[in-house]
Amino acid sequence: TYSITDVSGKQVGQGAATDTIDISALSPGLYWLRVANRDGSRSSSFSFNKQL
Repeated sequence: TYSITDVSGKQVGQGAATDTIDISALSPGLYWLRVANRDGSRSSSFSFNKQL
């Protein structure tokens, strides 16, 4: 399992061990993250920047 926390570190959710997490690069420095349950009926996606 994994935890979902807000910026203060407070846990606001929890994922199941059967969930899948995919991260792909949209462009240099911009990434897309998708979390879905096993059969794909629930998913959540967002993009983020990574400063190197």
